[in-house]
Amino acid sequence: MYSSLLIKKLNNIIHNKNHRDHTGWNILNYSHLLYKYIGTIKIGNIPAPENQFYPGIGMTVDTKEDLTMLQTLLSYFDTPFPSSFELINKAIAMDLIKINKTIERKIPGVR
Repeated sequence: MYSSLLIKKLNNIIHNKNHRDHTGWNILNYSHLLYKYIGTIKIGNIPAPENQFYPGIGMTVDTKEDLTMLQTLLSYFDTPFPSSFELINKAIAMDLIKINKTIERKIPGVR
């Protein structure tokens, strides 16, 4: 969760348009600049429960393969907004993660 103050300050600091979509990454990588504006920033992680921890699954749409995997996955649901837990479980059950498993994930701001 990010405070509105943090987001507003981040908006004033980030000038590279390729970085603007990656709030969490920006907070970590621009924390030294944020510190100048708002002082101490509390940064932490909330670990996922073991039955919901899938660090190897990419659920971003960076490539054509990502889009194909997510479109295929969404076609199995009657609701337009399934939870991320439902998506991941269905992706594993249908072995859809093999579609984009070998894709190298992008680093924010690097095209």
